[in-house]
Amino acid sequence: MLAWGLFLAALFTVMICMAVLLRKQWMDDERLIYPIVQVPLAIIRGEDTADRINPFFKSKLMWTGFAIPFVVQSVIALHNSVASSPGFC
Repeated sequence: MLAWGLFLAALFTVMICMAVLLRKQWMDDERLIYPIVQVPLAIIRGEDTADRINPFFKSKLMWTGFAIPFVVQSVIALHNSVASSPGFC
């Protein structure tokens, strides 16, 4: 465990150092878009409008994308808790 821990610590350190070295090239020169940041940016975008609700939360596509995994995981959790409830298996 100690050997694997040292290896993973070294690997993590190398990956962080590489990211620090390449950050300027990625962010300033190539202007790469990081996909994981798009959802939080969409949530905070447009908050200075007069609407009380952000346009992101009015999107039917967003609510559909939220509802599908929410319903599936809720049914699975219910089936795991109450064996007589229907499940996907």
